[in-house]
Amino acid sequence: MLSVGIKELKDNPSILTKAAEDGELSIVTKRGKPIGIMLPWSDEIMARGYKEALSFEAYKSGFLTLSQLADAIKVTKADALEMLGLMNIAYIDHSSDEINEELAVLGQIRG
Repeated sequence: MLSVGIKELKDNPSILTKAAEDGELSIVTKRGKPIGIMLPWSDEIMARGYKEALSFEAYKSGFLTLSQLADAIKVTKADALEMLGLMNIAYIDHSSDEINEELAVLGQIRG
């Protein structure tokens, strides 16, 4: 995610264009405080609406948990998981090493 200040944006507006072309969610700030969000255009915005598309982007970027996503789009967690799967959005973003490490710890706990 890109965070860009108004002054930086004024000096180099292409920075926001590049982020949009890269499909990156961006936050526009003024004196370090967020004042706006730039969401790259996608068919999801038309199909689901801005709020839902923004919620999924925020989830993908790590700003929302699964519970927060479900609350934001007013569905159950199970339905949110199903929607994530249909949209090919990973809902487990751990590396295989991290998963193996966690499984080893669980194995130690269980004895």
